[in-house]
Amino acid sequence: MKRDLAICINSPSFAFIHSAIDGISAFNLEKALDWKNFN
Repeated sequence: MKRDLAICINSPSFAFIHSAIDGISAFNLEKALDWKNFN
C-alpha cells in the first residue's frame, strides 16, 4: 500500500523517506523480537 502511494505521488524524495522509515521499522521490529526471545 505504501508503495502504491509513493507511485501516486511520484516523488523520489517521498519514496526515499518511506524506504528509510520501512528500514527503521523492520530494524526495530527485529530488535523487539530478539528482546522478547531473550527474556
